[in-house]
Amino acid sequence: KFNIYLDFENLKEEMKIYNLQKYQNTIISSMEKAANTLMSLLRVRPSLNDYWISDSQLTRYNITHWEKEKFGNESHSKNISLHSLGIDLVIFSRFENFETSTLASSSSIFRDYKSYQPYCGRININHQIDFSKKGIEEYLTSILIHEMTHILGFSSFYFEFFKFNLTQIDKYGINRYYLKSPKVIEVAK
Repeated sequence: KFNIYLDFENLKEEMKIYNLQKYQNTIISSMEKAANTLMSLLRVRPSLNDYWISDSQLTRYNITHWEKEKFGNESHSKNISLHSLGIDLVIFSRFENFETSTLASSSSIFRDYKSYQPYCGRININHQIDFSKKGIEEYLTSILIHEMTHILGFSSFYFEFFKFNLTQIDKYGINRYYLKSPKVIEVAK
């Protein structure tokens, strides 16, 4: 099973800054639905390595708050062992002001040094989202699934580390990447 843990502490603090706490449940619900969708579809080989995340590592990525109930009251001064918590991937969420119309962005923060499997990432959500839009929660969920796949490695920067055949084909004047694996072919058929 693939276990994603979502940490909302930074998001909650930043939503207070923009006085948008009333939309907090919409974002959290959308993120949980996105993570549940991916967890139901994906399986991972558990790593034999135990990953540790420290406060000093995360502050480099502007992650300044961790959920104390999950990681322990002294998490800011100690390392966190993800393996002992049964977590394959931690996603920290941020809520910030983008200077563009981009609704969200994401990246993996830490990866296994041998398999390149991510074990920590972050999603940045633009505070300029139009929360009055009809169906906003479903819309956000689809955006967040997209962003979470970037954390998982579906980004051209990480394609060289894929274990399956990834080819680049020009179709209809657009250069695209195609992933060819036994499972992808089976599902496509």
